[in-house]
Amino acid sequence: MKFTPKHAFAAVMTIGLAFALGSAAAQTPRTLRIAVSTAADHPLTVGAQKFGDLVGDKSAGKIKARVYPGAVLGNDVQVIGSLQGGTIDATIVTSGLLTSLAKEYNLFVLPGVLHDAREADALLDGPFGRKVRESLEAHKLVALAHMEHGFKHIANNKRVVSKWEDVDGIKIRVTQTPTLIDTFARLGANPVPMPFNEVYTALEQGAIDGMETTLATFDSGKFNEVQKNLTLTAHIYDPLVLLVSKTTWDKLSAEERKIFTDSATEATAFQRRFNREKEAKLLGELKQRGVAVTEMGAGEKARMRDRLKVVVEKYSQSVGEATAREFNAELEKIRKTRP
Repeated sequence: MKFTPKHAFAAVMTIGLAFALGSAAAQTPRTLRIAVSTAADHPLTVGAQKFGDLVGDKSAGKIKARVYPGAVLGNDVQVIGSLQGGTIDATIVTSGLLTSLAKEYNLFVLPGVLHDAREADALLDGPFGRKVRESLEAHKLVALAHMEHGFKHIANNKRVVSKWEDVDGIKIRVTQTPTLIDTFARLGANPVPMPFNEVYTALEQGAIDGMETTLATFDSGKFNEVQKNLTLTAHIYDPLVLLVSKTTWDKLSAEERKIFTDSATEATAFQRRFNREKEAKLLGELKQRGVAVTEMGAGEKARMRDRLKVVVEKYSQSVGEATAREFNAELEKIRKTRP
């Protein structure tokens, strides 16, 4: 076939169109799907949104993030599976849900082990916390940071809880975490493992009597509408874990991975501060809404810790003597360097 000027013009137009389409595709922002189980105003969701916003800013808009709150893409356990399968990009979950993948997380969620936020931050951001995060990569999850859910307390509809014996017989919702199931069974309660998005209805219908909860979760979930007794037991500190699908991570360039890690660090500092400021305001607000708030005394908290020592010993042994020793040594070091 003879190559005419007409053919040359057509070829140039075809090549030009291909370049234009390629350029448009390169400029189209990728969307990072972040799924969480909490409401839009919950500090966990706020942390997810902050992370997404920072990724967007630092990538100059090349990566856009969309946060899906309220378990619209599935409950926490389902979303973790979706991350492993590569169909969702990121999430933030309570560390207790990861104990089957990284047994070391059992140590973080043992009753009475962490005493305050300062030592929790130091432990989670230190060598042991990094080591546990890195172990999740073998399970197709990349853990970028530890955010904060806070200290957990006991809420219920049955009675005021002022000592551990008052928990006897109460049906208490817990996450699907063996440590927590054993903790409340040891206190004489009837622990009921349940996804978070089912808790409000279960309380409303009387399927359960109460829950262990952080102040932010009690507030954000409007749980004052379905239970009126809240006891400040601070029995367990609950770290959150910011997770990215390994499938998503492997597609990122070195520059993009740095954007993700830097964004996670900044978002964590922001989220912890946001959560603590929110908690400081909440007690007065909850009392105004008719919640009977009881402060468990130091002596009764000590009695509860004594009662739960068998749970601490059981799960310390389950992670292995060397790991438990490493955890305790780092925690002791942190306590010795307190100002």
